[in-house]
Parts: sequence; structure tokens; C-alpha cells
Amino acid sequence: MTNDKQKPMLTVFDVAERMNVSERTVFRWIKEGRLKVFRAARVLRISEADFQDFLDGTSHH
Repeated sequence: MTNDKQKPMLTVFDVAERMNVSERTVFRWIKEGRLKVFRAARVLRISEADFQDFLDGTSHH
């Protein structure tokens, strides 16, 4: 049984590819608090909704 409410989580690499930037840039956005992440041990994940919020607040790539 799957939960349709759960959306896939993005990796730092996924975000970097979508934004056409380096992973280092994505880590900087995270450090600056511009991009929300979920931390599980040493793994970082970005929800699709948080990524969309980030895009809505970003006027440049």
C-alpha cells in the first residue's frame, strides 16, 4: 500500500541538476537558510514543495 500524499524527496545532486548549478552552490543555499532540508543521519533531502518554494522566491538561477 502506497501513500499518495508522500512526494519524492530530492537530493542535493537533483537540485543542482535542475538549477544547472554545482552541488557546492546548493550546499551554500542550505547553509544560508534559503533552501530547507530534511536531515536523516548524514543524508540531506529536499522536499519537492520546499524546492518549489525556493524557486518561487528566486528570481535568478
